Amino acid sequence: MKKLLYLLCIVVVFLGSLSPPAMALTPFGPPVATLDPGQFTAGFGYSYSEFDLEVSALGITAIVPDQQVSTYMANLGFGLLDDLELQVDLGGSGYDAEGSHCSGEFAFGLGLKSTFAEADHVKWGASVFAHWYQASSSGVYLGIPCSEENEWIEIQFAVGPSYTKNGFCIRWPVSSLHRR
Repeated sequence: MKKLLYLLCIVVVFLGSLSPPAMALTPFGPPVATLDPGQFTAGFGYSYSEFDLEVSALGITAIVPDQQVSTYMANLGFGLLDDLELQVDLGGSGYDAEGSHCSGEFAFGLGLKSTFAEADHVKWGASVFAHWYQASSSGVYLGIPCSEENEWIEIQFAVGPSYTKNGFCIRWPVSSLHRR
């Protein structure tokens, strides 16, 4: 049985290395429930992303390089049932772009984690998180002064295993979806 478990872990890690990377703004931990019913947890997270933004208007497409998003979130987790937990994230996000003045504003997130199978040191679970962000900016793009209000929603969904033994944990989320 142990040999089969080790083989499964090797296959999962190999398949994970073949999948394309996905930009994720907010980390959310392993895709399994880790809290007992009634148990609380609190923490703080920081994430930073860089990307180029493609803008299209009136048949003209332009690339706005070097977009940066920083997110600071306090998170509270609560064990609802044996294999189900709720997480609430509150904080702010900062949006920065070359040639613009940006201000970070309110950010909020809500998520659920569930464990649906467990054997030896491996748990299989799923999690879904939704985060809402706001930011405003003003500056000069392509020689034109402008200002904008940004609001976006990030939705992440993951299914996968989590191997834990002696305080060491290996996890593998399968997919992540984002909408802006």
